[in-house]
Amino acid sequence: MKNYILYFITGLTSLNLHAQNFESIPDSLKVDAVCLILDNSETLEIFSKNKFIHSTKSKSLVLKNEDNSVNNILIYYNQFDKVENIEIKITDISGKKIKTIKKKDFQDIAYQDGFTIASDSRYLVYRIIGIPTPYIVEKEIVKTSAQTFSLPGFSPYEGKNISILKSEFRIINHDINNQLYFYNPIEIKFDTIFSEGKLVYSTVCENQSHKLLYNKYSKKDENYVRPMLSNFSMENKDGSFDSWKDFGKWIWELSKETGELNDASKKEIQSIIMDAKNNKEKLNRLYSYLQQNMRYVSIQLGIGGWKPMNVQQVHDFKYGDCKALSNYMKHVLNVAGIPSKYVIINAGVAENLDDTTLVRNSFNHAILAAFPDNDTVFLECTSSKTAAGYLGSFTGNRHALMIDGENSKIIKTKEYSHQDNVIENIFEIDIENHNVLHSQLLKGIGIEHKGLFYMINLPPELLLNHLMENGNDINELKLIQKELKNDLSSQEINISTSFQSRKKILKTGSRYFVDLNFDLLPVDLMYKNPDNGKLHVFNGFSVSDHYDVKVPQGCYIEKLPKETSFESEAGYIQSSIINLENGSFSYKRNIVIKKGKYSLEKDKDSTILMDKLRKVYTDKIVVNCRS
Repeated sequence: MKNYILYFITGLTSLNLHAQNFESIPDSLKVDAVCLILDNSETLEIFSKNKFIHSTKSKSLVLKNEDNSVNNILIYYNQFDKVENIEIKITDISGKKIKTIKKKDFQDIAYQDGFTIASDSRYLVYRIIGIPTPYIVEKEIVKTSAQTFSLPGFSPYEGKNISILKSEFRIINHDINNQLYFYNPIEIKFDTIFSEGKLVYSTVCENQSHKLLYNKYSKKDENYVRPMLSNFSMENKDGSFDSWKDFGKWIWELSKETGELNDASKKEIQSIIMDAKNNKEKLNRLYSYLQQNMRYVSIQLGIGGWKPMNVQQVHDFKYGDCKALSNYMKHVLNVAGIPSKYVIINAGVAENLDDTTLVRNSFNHAILAAFPDNDTVFLECTSSKTAAGYLGSFTGNRHALMIDGENSKIIKTKEYSHQDNVIENIFEIDIENHNVLHSQLLKGIGIEHKGLFYMINLPPELLLNHLMENGNDINELKLIQKELKNDLSSQEINISTSFQSRKKILKTGSRYFVDLNFDLLPVDLMYKNPDNGKLHVFNGFSVSDHYDVKVPQGCYIEKLPKETSFESEAGYIQSSIINLENGSFSYKRNIVIKKGKYSLEKDKDSTILMDKLRKVYTDKIVVNCRS
């Protein structure tokens, strides 16, 4: 089929395609491609800090009907935007019109993320289906906006298996006294000219195969360039990206418009802390009050995506989003005389604000920094489970913007390292009966391993189902004991289970093959996909595995894993074997991976460490019971 498509495209001149220059497309762009962007032109025209127009005109050749940005058309808009025009024309490769699609043909749907119950964000959606390939899709889309806080970005990467013949992005800035600059993690080069009283920025991407684009952009956290104006406006609230202080001041002014708690609410709060001995005890009581009485509900209406809702409404209605609950908790602590600061942050798997020299909006969440008794305690105000001070992998180890008027500044949240992410396993293995007794201690961020922290207080049946789903070849699982310690000083989980495993303790003939990977490494708490040959370890971890293996009577150990000892800047691996009485033995393994960024080039110590790590988790013990 692939050969047919290649032959078909290279012979396009016989179908009157010479005028459209399709025959000149390099073969490298066609091989295994599902779509070719023949000519894409995007223009962002900025008239003032209260108005821009974003227009797109493109022509694409669809070779295979797959779900992608060409035939699954999504146009985002919100209350500040207006979609002025949509014209989509579909033709066959000879230029004969197949279909025309107008704005009225699009489905208008609300943005859904699984959390938000009220939002101004919407999508116009149209999916092209049922048209035999190959065919041409021509798009003209024009959208205006009455804000400049968030400007449209650009990426040459359109998705997997999409090649680009030509794609151009231009910005025309009429407001030349309002400086335009770029957050440019993909290092696209722009040409800049001054023409007829306007500054024009332009970049062109040409003759890029889908393989090259995928390798270059797909593994990046952000694979697009984002333009920003020094001075912006949203809902007639003017702000500035000139400094973190200026941006923080804009957020500060929004939070000042959220009102105060009334006297009755303040009396209720004071009654909770009436006999508290110190500010830390007050903090813990009030944080528990928040967790027990308020629920997280995401509301993103207009500037409400940045402005918290009225604090008295939060108190009365008992709900709010991250902004509302963090701002509300700030007012609650004010009643108790405990100072605190509102903080905006990018929550999720990893830091995205490594470089703080460029002021930009890189935030999707809000938390609170409280200062009881000259200490700093971060509060995750949307969680009903976490202890005061625990940020974990969600918001720990990263930069954030603390909002304090003229004193707003970048801060660093709680630091976590391999010493704060601990997993200790003891496995007692009865080979003959395929039985395993597993005792596990999780400390610090380790409590998040396999989602246990969020599941540990489930009823036993549901907890066992979760463990089964996150295990490998676990049968007849039984819960022996579980315990959660979750307070300001420490977080720990102790859990013991028993189960059978006939794959990890595999009998073939007279031999038993015993795997040494009964529990997975906590890589979900560790690193992201390598980018440009670098491994980014977020928090690091320490894992201790202890296997006590009971060898059946009359059997002997045929093969043991080699003892290992290797250390690099990224951490170390140590394993040892201790022979016990009655032919049994213990295998011990300690692994430490430290937080940081490490090279994955061949022969580098960090690469060797990762290779050894994979090897020790594929090692097996072989026991032979041949008489």
